[in-house]
Amino acid sequence: MKIVFRLISSIVIGLVLSASAVAGGGGKEWLTDMDQAQAIAKKEDKDILMFFTGSDWCGYCIKLGNEVFSKKEFLEYALQHFVLVELDLPSADDIITEEQREHNEFWRVKLEVSGFPSVFLTDASADPYALTGYKKGGPKPYIEYIEQLRANDVRIQKYMADAEQLSGVERARILDKVLKFKGAFIENRAELEREVLEISKSDKSLNAEYKVVQRANQLQVEMGERVVFGAEPEENFQAATQLLQEYSDIKYQDEQVIPKFMLGMGLLYSELGQPEAGIAFYAKEYRNVNYPIMTRMTIGYGWALLVAKTDYEKSVQILDEALALDPESEMAKGRDHLVAQLKIQQLKK
Repeated sequence: MKIVFRLISSIVIGLVLSASAVAGGGGKEWLTDMDQAQAIAKKEDKDILMFFTGSDWCGYCIKLGNEVFSKKEFLEYALQHFVLVELDLPSADDIITEEQREHNEFWRVKLEVSGFPSVFLTDASADPYALTGYKKGGPKPYIEYIEQLRANDVRIQKYMADAEQLSGVERARILDKVLKFKGAFIENRAELEREVLEISKSDKSLNAEYKVVQRANQLQVEMGERVVFGAEPEENFQAATQLLQEYSDIKYQDEQVIPKFMLGMGLLYSELGQPEAGIAFYAKEYRNVNYPIMTRMTIGYGWALLVAKTDYEKSVQILDEALALDPESEMAKGRDHLVAQLKIQQLKK
């Protein structure tokens, strides 16, 4: 069941097979061994850029490789500051060796990678300080964003040093600044959020904000447990729906979370050997006009994935109807990738 949960983040943004393309840099600039990368990084006083990819199935990994990581402009910049490492987890067995797969999977688990592509910026010891993924526009904006992440890390280190000298609400306000850096990889984020909540009681606005943060985090954990570990679908989906409603009501942070778990609940039916129940769940939820359009589109995609195993043509019709809800969305623009995923589901039946 955990496999389903790990794949949901990728599916919801259309990370799918495109066997005709090549992901990653594909050149000698990209290493595949983290021990070697760390040794070089320490010797040359560089950071490490880790690219988690799926070279034969992940559409946006392929786009990132083709549009940015293989380009001369990016490589000339990156090699001045980073040791580049590609960690491929393809679906086919003959692309990398079993030893390489074990190595790459070790690092995926260590860094808790759940979506692809994932790009980590780390120090020479492989301790991450930033996390990003695909961004459109080619090398120049990607380089600019990486530079911003590097500058943010310097600022974060300064803020954390300042926070060590403070207590109470003054410390809380500094930690709040740290937690609001976009793209920053903060390993103890949940711990810092709890600390801000505890020590910010004299700042009503900050305290109220972190109460919402704490409850939102709890809801995500509870929803994840329902989707991944539940054995009674009806009970779990009823409870998960209530959790989703509360999460939606507080309107907190990541708008991808709700569609992600809606997709997960339907896929869980299939994992439990009840695909027809999953199809019925999706069909019902898709017609709920109270959901945001992105949520409905994602539900429609999940519905199409299950239907594709028995009726490919109908699955394409369902997908097209869902994408028509917002034809200018990134999801709609990625229709070809999504249709390819439906075809894969048909072949797996």
